[in-house]
Amino acid sequence: MLTGFEYGLMDRLMSDVVLADTGGLSEGMADFVANLVIETAVGRSEFPGRHKMRIYNNTGFVLTNEVHDDGEAYGGAMHDILEGAIAQFGAAATHKIADLTLETMRLTRNHPHLTAADFFDHMIFADELGRPGVRAPGELSALISDAIVKRNFVRDGQLAANLSLKYNGVEVTATAPGGRGNDISLELDPTETKTMNLSFSVSDGDSFQFHYPLRAKLYKSDRGALQGAVHWVGEEQGPVDFTIAGPNQVVQTSVDVLGACDYSNRPGNVCSDYVYLLIFDDTISTELPIAKKRFYVKVKPKA
Repeated sequence: MLTGFEYGLMDRLMSDVVLADTGGLSEGMADFVANLVIETAVGRSEFPGRHKMRIYNNTGFVLTNEVHDDGEAYGGAMHDILEGAIAQFGAAATHKIADLTLETMRLTRNHPHLTAADFFDHMIFADELGRPGVRAPGELSALISDAIVKRNFVRDGQLAANLSLKYNGVEVTATAPGGRGNDISLELDPTETKTMNLSFSVSDGDSFQFHYPLRAKLYKSDRGALQGAVHWVGEEQGPVDFTIAGPNQVVQTSVDVLGACDYSNRPGNVCSDYVYLLIFDDTISTELPIAKKRFYVKVKPKA
């Protein structure tokens, strides 16, 4: 169930659509539709927190393993299209992109198996149709193509760039152990420490290549909605920094978990938390990561 103003609006616009890949489309498009409302109301005016909105990001497709981060890729790609259109058409761009977005949603409404490829295919089709007095046929084609390629979006048969995160040699995906809702469960004595072995690497795709060297940061305590419940050893020292010199270089690391929770955020005196791996390509941005993955654990202190 979608909650909040933007999610309620998204639900009304797309009705009983069934998402076939992740919930990222709902997350990202809800944020983008809300941003379109703001853009229509205040235009380019600045206000506190505007650039802290999730719509402002560099997150790429296939470079995450959590639905909210997937949503950044969807919403971010749409925001790139909007920004490109404003640069080209000025104030009229917001009306053009709003019309294109709503038409794409209409064409995919109640879709029984909607993927990212389906959504953008329908957007390209909607752009080809145009709308008299609003959008010329194909007017936004180049902006759409540039935005999705920049975000590591690929068609069937193409190879996407990838961020691999593994726990004890096993990939941590959205549905595998270590992903959201599939926390690694630990039952430890309050003074006991458990070492969790992690490794990560990146690889280039057919259309999207990273610019090396890359920076990586592993956050334990001060980034993300759930941070702080699990006690990670050394969390007070801040993120751990790494350098990725080139593609397919495997970086080995570990995190230590204490058996005593900092506080309980799950029933039964249990705490759930994640470490956050962020990858920065400084040629794109020194502050906003381009790839990110989460590794969840759940600790139950022994009585």
